Amino acid sequence: MITDTKEKIIECAKLPSKNEIKLYDTFDINDKNVTEFTHIIHKYPSKFIPQIPRWAIEEYSKVGDLVLDPFLGSGTTAIESLLYNRHAVGFDVNPVARLIAKVKTTPIDPLKLEECYTNLIININADTNIKENVIPDIPNITKWFTEESIYNLSRFKYYILQIEDQDIKDFFLITFSAIIRKCSNAEYRSQKTYVSSRFRKPPADVFKMFDRRFHQYLKGMSHLYNSLRVNNVSARVIASSAADFSLSDITEEPKVKVDLAITSPPYVTAVEYPAVFKLEYQWLDFFADSEINEHRKEYIGSDRYYVNQYKELQKTGLEQLDKQLEDIFKVNQKKSYIIYKYFEGMRKNIQCVSNVIKNNGKYVIVVGNNTVLNLEIPISEYLIMFAQQAGFELETIYSYIIKDRHLVFPRNGKGGIINKDWVIVLNKVN
Repeated sequence: MITDTKEKIIECAKLPSKNEIKLYDTFDINDKNVTEFTHIIHKYPSKFIPQIPRWAIEEYSKVGDLVLDPFLGSGTTAIESLLYNRHAVGFDVNPVARLIAKVKTTPIDPLKLEECYTNLIININADTNIKENVIPDIPNITKWFTEESIYNLSRFKYYILQIEDQDIKDFFLITFSAIIRKCSNAEYRSQKTYVSSRFRKPPADVFKMFDRRFHQYLKGMSHLYNSLRVNNVSARVIASSAADFSLSDITEEPKVKVDLAITSPPYVTAVEYPAVFKLEYQWLDFFADSEINEHRKEYIGSDRYYVNQYKELQKTGLEQLDKQLEDIFKVNQKKSYIIYKYFEGMRKNIQCVSNVIKNNGKYVIVVGNNTVLNLEIPISEYLIMFAQQAGFELETIYSYIIKDRHLVFPRNGKGGIINKDWVIVLNKVN
């Protein structure tokens, strides 16, 4: 069915096969099931729907193939790879993302999880002492958490850390992480971690929220565990930049190359993951408050630059993009530099993928086009140009309508709303 609007939007329950898709088609995918299996575990901003990697895996790979996601995020591609009996490997600089992805792709016997949960609650209820030694050193912590939340979070964290089985411990750490924002005074649906002075929300009860998340995640894990019992595949989660990796990081077998790469890189200037996970970083002991800004520099699309870095106009070599960078530079020098660095990072990423993927292997990139200072940046088209320089050719490109957003991104009228994502399919030719 095609909806009769200015833009032809094709409604579908499932994406059609690659041979049925025309260049620049736009799809409205009616399948709203995006939380089956372990996809339900932990909220994560701007993650793409599982229907996209599922489509790419079915269309461009076979059983036993190796699928790479260089911007692993919360592991959507890796989960779908395992479910379709493919091996998975992914990179990410965000330690929370890596832990989420590791938990989501590690099948655990649900009976063991239930037993461990029962013991966890028994231990917590039997010990009424606050656990000062596991409370993070968050400046002005009582701004972010009530005394009751701090007390209960500390007890959950303390007894989770006593769990001996590392996979089970990680499962409970992610369950713990998933309740931190809800049990704080901070706004839940905002990208920026802040406490509203006008609409201060009551924090959720730690025990009730943990119990709710545990049983949601247990159901998803049970589904994954039972589905993967006959699949002889695995997923690897690696701490590394998407713009700096080689084949030796992926496999120890020099003759083995990646069969398919699928990813959803960050939007330019859109998501500051360290701002999203500020409280989780600290409660999980990944970063102290003073270290978070330094960590922000590791991300492609970061805005952490100094005046001496952006006082001169930088160019990429793409004529149209450089003209836009020049126009933005006249208004906002820093913004121009941020966009330049984003595309330089993406250029490096595409070259890295080109180096590790087999000939005729496909690189599927899912990305949205931003508006910066009222100027539309056709990111998808620029990435295709960089890919052509790196030995790829365009196989197809289409878009799909974005229907759900976990976090609200306050852009002050400068960033625009990204209403659809583009799916770029690149073919490695040389």
